[in-house]
Amino acid sequence: MRRLSGIAALALLSAGLVGFVNYPAQAAEQDSGLCHAGSHQSEAVLRDYREFTQDVVIPGAEVNEVTEFLGDFTRLSEIHPLIVNVTKNKETVDSDGGIVSHYTITDKMDVLGLPVYLTYTSEVRRCGTGELGTHAYQMPGISLWNYFTITPVVGGIRVTEQVDVAAPYTLMGTTYDQGKAAHRTMLDNLKAKFEK
Repeated sequence: MRRLSGIAALALLSAGLVGFVNYPAQAAEQDSGLCHAGSHQSEAVLRDYREFTQDVVIPGAEVNEVTEFLGDFTRLSEIHPLIVNVTKNKETVDSDGGIVSHYTITDKMDVLGLPVYLTYTSEVRRCGTGELGTHAYQMPGISLWNYFTITPVVGGIRVTEQVDVAAPYTLMGTTYDQGKAAHRTMLDNLKAKFEK
């Protein structure tokens, strides 16, 4: 079985082209916009664009411990339902001196009863106390920007995730629906892991 890099596999399989295609993962470009919440719609040139926001309250958890956990993508497989492998590639310095960590991530999805492996690149940056910005890129032209805020509330914390999705028009429905569902599960698993 060959590994697929990108949602293109879903399009090929749904079009009846049985088999596997191996696209090399492209490195996410250095994104100086990792540390801002808000729309990335202007970056979705010739692609569809959607947003969603989800949150979870975690009783007994602390801002620093959850920020540290979410900022270390090598641990994401502990809570993300699709991730099966994460490799940290390097760290770079952003234009304002912030450290950006770069990763290669592999998801496993079932498509028509067959296991499909999707490989993509991602970068994450701590943006301040309780704030993280991320950008994931996978072929063919799918980008997800996440902005996490982890804030104290009475008796615990609230984790809010704002997600901007850009994808080719024909792949947006699947990308958006599966991404939103996976990230809902991820937040619920985060609560189960840290709730005291």
